[in-house]
Amino acid sequence: MYSEQDRRIFGPYFNGLQSVYGDPLQINRRLVHALDGDPAPVHERANSQEEAERFEAREKLVVAARYAFGMVEFNPTTGQGAVELDVWTALNSFLEWREKKDSTAVTLPTSQPLSDSSASEGQAPSLMTPTSPSFWPSQGFDASKPGQ
Repeated sequence: MYSEQDRRIFGPYFNGLQSVYGDPLQINRRLVHALDGDPAPVHERANSQEEAERFEAREKLVVAARYAFGMVEFNPTTGQGAVELDVWTALNSFLEWREKKDSTAVTLPTSQPLSDSSASEGQAPSLMTPTSPSFWPSQGFDASKPGQ
């Protein structure tokens, strides 16, 4: 058996129904895919001075993270599922975890693979700024403040 560190399993995090673990390569691949390959433009727009542009980019980040982590969307009728705070918490935990692992990690792909023919409570946590790739707003994000 391999230890959690040897297997490089991320988690646990809340997926909207229960605490689960995730494959960090799958999470990263899904984030990159959902953000159309290069996350830098979305990151830049998420910090825009223009509210509409900032809102659109942050909305895209939430959708991408929810997909990447396999989170169940919040259902207001039943009260089940992951709310935005759960999404931001999982995302920030993942980025922090990845930063700690980077010293021994294999570089995660951030572009399309080569072809076969070629060789806390009540507040959202502050978003950290990872060194690479930079996915998320460098400013703090507080889910209780709409339109930031």
